[in-house]
Amino acid sequence: MSRTQPTVLIIDDDADLLKMTALVLERGGGCHVEMAENGQRGVEAAHALGAKLDVVLCDYSMPVLDGLETCRLMRADPLLEGVVFVMFTAHAETQLKIRALDAGVDDFLAKPVGQAELLAKTRSSLRMKGLFDRVREERSLAEAQHAATSHSFGQLVDLLGHVVELRTPGAADRGARLARAAKAMAERMQVPADQARALETAARLFEVGKLIDADGPAMDRFSVSPVQRRGVLAAAVLERVVALRAAAEVLGSIGEAWDGTGGPDRLRQSVIPFGSRILRVLIDFFSEQDRTNVKKAVEAITTRAGTIYDPLVVGHLVQLARAPEARAWRAHGDRVPVRALAEGMVLEEDLLTSSGIKLAASGTRLTRGVLDLIQRRHENEPFLHGAVVRRGTGGESEG
Repeated sequence: MSRTQPTVLIIDDDADLLKMTALVLERGGGCHVEMAENGQRGVEAAHALGAKLDVVLCDYSMPVLDGLETCRLMRADPLLEGVVFVMFTAHAETQLKIRALDAGVDDFLAKPVGQAELLAKTRSSLRMKGLFDRVREERSLAEAQHAATSHSFGQLVDLLGHVVELRTPGAADRGARLARAAKAMAERMQVPADQARALETAARLFEVGKLIDADGPAMDRFSVSPVQRRGVLAAAVLERVVALRAAAEVLGSIGEAWDGTGGPDRLRQSVIPFGSRILRVLIDFFSEQDRTNVKKAVEAITTRAGTIYDPLVVGHLVQLARAPEARAWRAHGDRVPVRALAEGMVLEEDLLTSSGIKLAASGTRLTRGVLDLIQRRHENEPFLHGAVVRRGTGGESEG
């Protein structure tokens, strides 16, 4: 049997009618025909044919299984998705047709059936099946293209993250932490899916701004902290890639303030992109947390709600920061000033100079010699945010 030849399954307990119908479809319709004498055999035959089956012509009144139950069983079989089910019936009651349609029947043929009507109905059903097959193929192609695009997009984001990591060790972990928090906030605040994706991507790539010199005339239009400045610079890089423009829009406005005193465009309140408002709060929250602890970070953010930050976003952050899942946001150690470092402490994170040079690796146990080296370097190039040491080896509590 050639696959270009349509396949029709006829189910009827009348042997003579079964053979006659098959003969008409084979000779007049060019169909490959399979036959079954009752509903149970019909279900088994349909399952065996699977995707090869195009149309089922089934009687209503049959022993073992009637036409409605036969249809229900076929509709439950994933191998038979899209098969057109036509039911023969000598009954014209409206209620029966309603029940049949609910069971999954697509069309009806009233007995006795003339040859011309049988062929016309079969051709119509085959066109319907052809349309379904094309839609399914296009859907599969679209899904494959979407998967490929998503994979390529993910690779691009990973590549950019890796480049930043080479310049500033630890950036990938910080970006991942910020992205987890952004995702949690987006879910809590019911941010639309496309905006949530842009927010999460912007969080992961925020430190791309560190790849560019943050000084110069282009950045003198407004006064913001280095953190917000990096966001604007990151946006300048990302907006050149079509797939990253939504994330660039989020980053480009993180310097804006709720009361209109920010920059670069002096946007106010709801005019500021929603994702930018969320990311601004999270960036400053983590910056404060990494210098002090969670409790102090929450207090610092709360005092500026309604001025720098969107009060609604701050409210959700405060609640989320108290939730168990927020533990994953916190640094894994205690941050202490360089002057407070002592022998026996173990670094939880790489100790980097302000220019990004790694002076001591994560896991280093501080000895007198290492401490002297750190202190000498600190005199010439201060470690502005101190060092993160393993909990239990010294330092202040996260609180």
